[in-house]
Amino acid sequence: MGVYQMIFPVYALLVSVVSSGIPVLVSRNLNSITDEKLKKGFFTETLLHSVLTGAFFGVLLIVFARLLATLQGQLEVEYGYYIIAPAVFLVSVLAALRGWFNSKLNTLHTALTGVFEQLFKLSGILVCFLLKLNGIKAVYVALSGIVLSEFIATGYGFILFFIKGGRLERGIVKIPISTFLSASIPLTVGGLVFPLALFADSILVVRFLALSGMNEKAALTEYGIFSGAVGTLINAPQSLAISFAVTMIPVVARHKRERNIVGIKEGEMSALKAVLIIALPLAVTLFVVAKPIMGFLYPSFSVDERARAVFLLRLSVIQIPILSVLQLYGAYLQALDKGVISARNMLIAGVIKLALNFTAIKLGIIGIILANTVCYIVVAVLDIYYSFKLRGKNEFKGGSIIFVSSLVMGLVMALISKKISNNILSLSLSLLIGGLIYVIMIVLYQKIKNTNRDKRKNSEEL
Repeated sequence: MGVYQMIFPVYALLVSVVSSGIPVLVSRNLNSITDEKLKKGFFTETLLHSVLTGAFFGVLLIVFARLLATLQGQLEVEYGYYIIAPAVFLVSVLAALRGWFNSKLNTLHTALTGVFEQLFKLSGILVCFLLKLNGIKAVYVALSGIVLSEFIATGYGFILFFIKGGRLERGIVKIPISTFLSASIPLTVGGLVFPLALFADSILVVRFLALSGMNEKAALTEYGIFSGAVGTLINAPQSLAISFAVTMIPVVARHKRERNIVGIKEGEMSALKAVLIIALPLAVTLFVVAKPIMGFLYPSFSVDERARAVFLLRLSVIQIPILSVLQLYGAYLQALDKGVISARNMLIAGVIKLALNFTAIKLGIIGIILANTVCYIVVAVLDIYYSFKLRGKNEFKGGSIIFVSSLVMGLVMALISKKISNNILSLSLSLLIGGLIYVIMIVLYQKIKNTNRDKRKNSEEL
């Protein structure tokens, strides 16, 4: 697990370089073009540049694999970089396709590519479980699962692109690579701060833990549990939540061009509600079912390792809604052509995180989690503050029902987990019954709200 998490931050960094700015660039520009033929030409050129960019950084990872392994002090990771390099290329291509879906306001298809990514990433872990693999073989299989997930998500994206009428035509528009880079770099810079911080963690945290008195093997295991078992579960929900939210970008960008402040505010609140409807219940779910889910996903963990993973997961779940809101408002500022503000806020928080790491490491991995949480809160608060300055006061409605429904769902899940000791049965029933209760409460609230609104409208007409 520790070796896997030496590789993943480098992969995450390259993924941010090749993909973080592309969906915004594509969706925003496609929405500003009215001629359908020009749209096809622009997207074709953008897709071509995404292919070249992904291929370049994928090859770069292969070339520098040995040097990275040496810097991280774990020579086993070299072959892991070779395995995961194709995923960098695939992510770059998928980013352009997501931009196209976003421009068409195809929320579901953008989200489904994210769902496929997260689901099939677990395929490697499932294979390790079924074949009872461990050690470096398990790491290589898990990395192969990531490549498979990106291949399936990209394939699904291309199939839908053509089904939905998308076509590629070269020669209509010519975009020099320098123009493409100059447009995408400002959108990409902000997305690099956290991956860079995670890359620094992959080099420094294990060494810091070893310096604090922990032996190197134990430090590597502790870091692996934190960034692998826990980090994977924390990142998946917020990735799913933001897949729904990014469709806000072309909507807000269009309202900005039309100087429609009401439309901008409504787009923001709709996206915020979509994010919280997903992020809050998933955070509560992971807190409640932490024990059975760790037992199911990581049966090879010792009793102590599993208990540690459960504790660290419960400590980290607060990051899910914070990260989701943070990414939402980062995208919101980009839609308003204020991506520089979001990048600056992330840079400030990144510096704070690194400073806190040096002091909080005395608390071990717990200190790193606290430093990360503070970092995310700083970015979220700064982004929301600057959003308020740009568009004025905005009222968010519906937050209380999401919070209450999540708590009720969590209580039901806790009762089921307490009564049933079998991990698989407990997890299955908790997700099924708890999830059903949550959906029913949200739907009933919306129905009652709509009924009351219709009554008020009829009353006003009378």
